[in-house]
Amino acid sequence: MKKFLQILKKIMSGFDYFYIITITLSLIVAIFVDDGSWRIILISVSVLFIVAFISSVAQKFTEYYENVPRSAFKSTSDYQVTTKNSDIGTRQTIENFDQTDDYSDLTNKTDTNPSNIDKQENDEEKKATPTIQHFAGYSIDEEYSHVRVIKKTKIANEYSDNDTTEQSNVANSISSTPMKTVSVHTDEDLFSNTEQINNIDNLENNNTHIQAQNDQAPLDNITHTNNANQNNVIQNDNLEQSTNQNNTNNTNEENNADNNFEKVLLDFPTNFFFENHPIFNNEPKLELEYFISRILMIIKSTVTSNTVGLFLLKPFDQHIKLYSYVTENENFIIKDTAFNVANDIISEIIKTSKPEILTEINYSAVPDILPYYKEVIEIKSFVGVPIFQKHNIVGVLTLDSFENDSFDSSIISYLGNFTKIISSILTSLNEKYELMISAKTLKAIKYFRTLLSKDNIDFNVILESAFSAISDILNFDNIGFCNFSSQTNSWQIQALKGSEQFVKSIGNKSIDTSKALIARTLFNSETLILAPIKDNLHIVSPTELFNPKGYFIAVPLQSINSNYGSIFIYGENYLNITSYDVEILQTLSEHIASTIEKFFHINVFKNYAQIDPKYGILNPTAFYQAVEDEVIRSKDFNYQFAFLTFLIDNYQSYHQTAGLNQSLQLLEIDTIKNHIRQYDKIGFVDENVVGVALINTNRNEIKILAEKIRNEIANKYITVNNHRFMITLSIGIALSTPDDDIDSIVNKSIQMLQEAAKKTNSICIF
Repeated sequence: MKKFLQILKKIMSGFDYFYIITITLSLIVAIFVDDGSWRIILISVSVLFIVAFISSVAQKFTEYYENVPRSAFKSTSDYQVTTKNSDIGTRQTIENFDQTDDYSDLTNKTDTNPSNIDKQENDEEKKATPTIQHFAGYSIDEEYSHVRVIKKTKIANEYSDNDTTEQSNVANSISSTPMKTVSVHTDEDLFSNTEQINNIDNLENNNTHIQAQNDQAPLDNITHTNNANQNNVIQNDNLEQSTNQNNTNNTNEENNADNNFEKVLLDFPTNFFFENHPIFNNEPKLELEYFISRILMIIKSTVTSNTVGLFLLKPFDQHIKLYSYVTENENFIIKDTAFNVANDIISEIIKTSKPEILTEINYSAVPDILPYYKEVIEIKSFVGVPIFQKHNIVGVLTLDSFENDSFDSSIISYLGNFTKIISSILTSLNEKYELMISAKTLKAIKYFRTLLSKDNIDFNVILESAFSAISDILNFDNIGFCNFSSQTNSWQIQALKGSEQFVKSIGNKSIDTSKALIARTLFNSETLILAPIKDNLHIVSPTELFNPKGYFIAVPLQSINSNYGSIFIYGENYLNITSYDVEILQTLSEHIASTIEKFFHINVFKNYAQIDPKYGILNPTAFYQAVEDEVIRSKDFNYQFAFLTFLIDNYQSYHQTAGLNQSLQLLEIDTIKNHIRQYDKIGFVDENVVGVALINTNRNEIKILAEKIRNEIANKYITVNNHRFMITLSIGIALSTPDDDIDSIVNKSIQMLQEAAKKTNSICIF
């Protein structure tokens, strides 16, 4: 009754109030008038106005219920509803709501009834052999390039050329009339299915078209606007009339009625039927936003409501966030609504995992029970349905309305279908997102495995690659690395990448392991997760400037044998971090630590192994040690010592062929070995320069030896891919003096080598 009076108050107009006043005055005057004739007149007037008032209100009630959108789905589910009255309103809790996220009721069930089985087999046979229907007046050679709409018009029974021309003109005039379309646009219109659009284009190219049919007439009697086709139809109709003269009049009238149709050509653009949006670049987050916004729009258009919203729960910290919404009151909504599980109605739904319906909501209690409104708004009813994923609640679908009693238990079953769809979308896109992240992680791991096989790799290159991989895969902006520094004899932040404030606040700072929280990661190899950071002030350094609502994660670089420090990340909003991100970060850190360990082992091998495995000569460390021993020995036994350096002239063509430099260097080393004595020392000064220490020799012998090596190399060549490559050498020579040490004699030889390299194919002696 209360709802009836509310609706009556809404639909009544000034005339209705006039009717009520007139009826009331007529009845009052009739009571006090003594004259019987006047009394009958006044009562008659009252009766007439009562009839007019009832007719007016009845018409308006009809229009009201016709215009109010109602749910297209009516459920007959038998729910157990617990009703409680309180100061905030009337609360209805659905006790036996289905908490699964699948469609068990849609699964195929085996029917054991033999008759039903036979019937199913017959139906399958009919479906397996579809029939092709051909319509009169249709020609395969016709070119249809538009969607065709059938319009019913009156056409004379007798056809003539003038009538045909008039019909064609009418069709052309209608087809040329522009059509008015109404489009709905939202900010999330980012998705399009190019596969469907390509299929449409193929259909148009193949002259395949959609033909709308009128249920009131068969298509075999529809006349075409094409004159030739119309003549064919007319001849067919005349033939039928001549052969069926004995038919009844009713049959003739039906045939004439069936022919009274005209086909109208209307141009529709492709995007009239399909949304044409750019592809998401395989981005699941954009796909999720698109699908969720469309589902909420469908619910909003089918159920009388003010705001339709989707709230998602982060089980990591029991935090609720408004993910998407559709509303009629944009100014009252807190767009970035986020709150912890508390005493509001959404939190209660998450706690109990049961749908809730609120009616007769107290005006003053709206901000407390509906935390997504920034100020008090006159919401009268609310419904919330939990969303489950593998029997765990992940979100809540909510609707509210300005009308009281807008929602009842029947709406729960209707919204339950949408919650299952949302659950399926979340599951699918989460798996797609994790698959993409896993693929990127696998690609990064493969890159780390091959990184050390490249040339000129140092520790900074490994760190830059690690930072780039973490940033590209997980979209972290602020990344840092800390480790023990042998130079400062302390734990120190050694590398940073991120914002200017982040780098300046903790750049090149020492870590006080007795106070800093990151010490647990450095010493105990524990992953440190602070989300949110809150009041933790000394995480890495006392000078850090971290947002209390941000997040900080430190992961140890732990290999099988040792710990190589820690990689840490920082972000401004702790809601952007997930447990899956932490798992991927830990996986990347393990492989980064493994790469660092291999790098150190390779360096140890290079520094302590004497013979280079590729070229069979001493590596720089061993060669310098051997040369230093010969310098000291030459002083003790008073003989002259010579140090020669060789460099292949750097022609541009060498760099254009892969592996050519290594082949040329092997040729250079073999040639040099053929001209020196067994006890002379040969090894690398650096990656490109080969050095030779000649023991107990003089200036003339050195010049002759160097000239032989230069001439022999100049007369040799290497053939690669049917291309002949020549080689020339630049040679620098330094003779020892009693005052020379290893550094001075090597520097003299390098200076001479630089002078010779400027001339190319020459020898310089100090």
